[in-house]
Amino acid sequence: MLFFFGTGTSLIGSYPLRGIACQHCGTSNTVAATIYSRYLHLFWVPLIPLGKTSLSECAHCQQVLREAQLPPAYREPVMAYKQNARLPVSNYLALSIIAIGFLALMLVGTLRGNRQPVGRQLANVVGTAPSASAMREAMAAADPAANEPLLAAPQVADLYAMRNPDHHYSIMRVARVVPDTVYMQTSTHRLTELSDVDTQQGLIEKNLNAFLIPMPRANLVALNQTKLLTIVRK
Repeated sequence: MLFFFGTGTSLIGSYPLRGIACQHCGTSNTVAATIYSRYLHLFWVPLIPLGKTSLSECAHCQQVLREAQLPPAYREPVMAYKQNARLPVSNYLALSIIAIGFLALMLVGTLRGNRQPVGRQLANVVGTAPSASAMREAMAAADPAANEPLLAAPQVADLYAMRNPDHHYSIMRVARVVPDTVYMQTSTHRLTELSDVDTQQGLIEKNLNAFLIPMPRANLVALNQTKLLTIVRK
């Protein structure tokens, strides 16, 4: 089976650079910044957002400059527009489909869980039935109510600890926050105890992966309800 991967762009918006003269023709108030979003697509369906890019264009002389070519007079206002521009919802189409599927599975699991013991509910989440002591430890360590205000206002450098079936914790660090999504970096360094966050934070950050994983906030809220997620804020 053939898979058609590629990258695409979509227009976010065009913004005038007021009070700035074109470096080519000298005409004032004719230069505008255009911001585009970039994404990876599968079969031309947006799969993963790849960030934003920008260029400038003069309406008088038609000079177009890419982001790397922007002169100092252009760069500051263009970068401000780029930072504040929101990625189109369409860039999250595939992720939204995945999130809906995830939430549907969570709903089915919840409905079935009303007729199942707690141990089997946790088995549905982590993939294997934990021992009674591991189950008590996991549920005691996680506090969904305490996580709720941290999920409502996520901050860069927050640590998300996910309980694993082998009694270790996988760690994710918040790298970027946008209105609907939290971008995470995973760490290859795992913890055996949550208390190790204080003494091993250097190892956690040293072993962070460079790739950012977008996590819709709705997914994090659903994950919090499993009682296996703990958020640590320094």
